[in-house]
Amino acid sequence: MNDFTKIKLINNLIDLVDYFYENKRKNGSASQIKYLKGFSEGIAHTLVEMSVIDSAEAKRILKGIGKRRKPVPETPESAPAPETVSPAPKPQRVETPPLTSQSLDVPTIFRQQGGKKSEL
Repeated sequence: MNDFTKIKLINNLIDLVDYFYENKRKNGSASQIKYLKGFSEGIAHTLVEMSVIDSAEAKRILKGIGKRRKPVPETPESAPAPETVSPAPKPQRVETPPLTSQSLDVPTIFRQQGGKKSEL
């Protein structure tokens, strides 16, 4: 996982926790607060398990004191070297008989299929 994705996940978690605390202050709906709190904790736990953040940082974020991060643009020195990719092989052209109005006629297609009997 690249740094941009990690920063995006952390910032989304911080936004979710901010939304949780804002909702808690505004209306105090117990069911929605419980849902948002559990959801936030679940995402924080997942990020800790993925080693995106450590548990101390997750606790800070869940308390509502996490700081948003800004993605750092890649500089040419830090950018990974481009991989040499071999060109994809060109698809081979398959010769097919030309289409006629009779071959597109639906009853003709069914008659041709009906003539073939499958043995099961």
